[in-house]
This record gives sequence, C-alpha cells and structure tokens, in this order.
Amino acid sequence: MGAARLVARELGIPVREILGRGKFRYVVEARAALIALLRDQRLSLPRIGEIIGRDHSSVHNALARLPEYMARNPALARLINERGGC
Repeated sequence: MGAARLVARELGIPVREILGRGKFRYVVEARAALIALLRDQRLSLPRIGEIIGRDHSSVHNALARLPEYMARNPALARLINERGGC
C-alpha cells in the first residue's frame, strides 16, 4: 500500500504499527494521516475501514479529529498539506 508506506516514511513509524491496534498518540495521528490520504483518493469510509482494519465510524472519527492532530503535530500537518489529504 503506497499511502501507508508514504506516511510511515514521512513520520518515521513502521507500517505495521500504523495498521496495528496501537493507541499511542503518534500512531493514532499517523493512522489519521493515512485515512486522510486514502479519502483524498475518493475511497469510501467503509472501504478505508477495510483497508486499515477499522470500522467506518472509526474512520469518520479520525477525519473529524484530523485538524486537532495537525495543530499539534507540524510534521503531520506538512504531510497532509503537501500531499493534498482532506
């Protein structure tokens, strides 16, 4: 998955951690970045959920909290702004 590798490389987090069940802030923020990039590819929330192993409501929640994550994490904001995610 190209988007996951991109997020992993840019934020310095292994893909397996981004796609895993971890709830550390840096993992949650990276996962939200991945969700935003996938959404920018016009994928539906249920499809994104399938890709990352989450429910569509978790995907929706991540997108809703993305501005908060971007305000807190400049690297995440730069990634989203440069790559055109949400």
